[in-house]
Amino acid sequence: AEGYHQAVKYHSTHPDMSVPVAYRSEDDFALGEWLRTQVKLEKSGKLRKERKALLDKLGVQWKETTVNNHGKQIRASI
Repeated sequence: AEGYHQAVKYHSTHPDMSVPVAYRSEDDFALGEWLRTQVKLEKSGKLRKERKALLDKLGVQWKETTVNNHGKQIRASI
């Protein structure tokens, strides 16, 4: 629940969900790592359908990519 709450909070202040893996919220929550874990769970078929549906509404596209040599980012478009 905390991860989803932080994702909603991030989404409310950012135009998309391109969250760097190293990103930590103001509350020091490791949102980037949490989202990377969700992507891995989805790829392995272990992510709960309810959680996937909620994250889909935020625009998560379920893939990782390397951008500008700054490390991996969870990529999503809104």
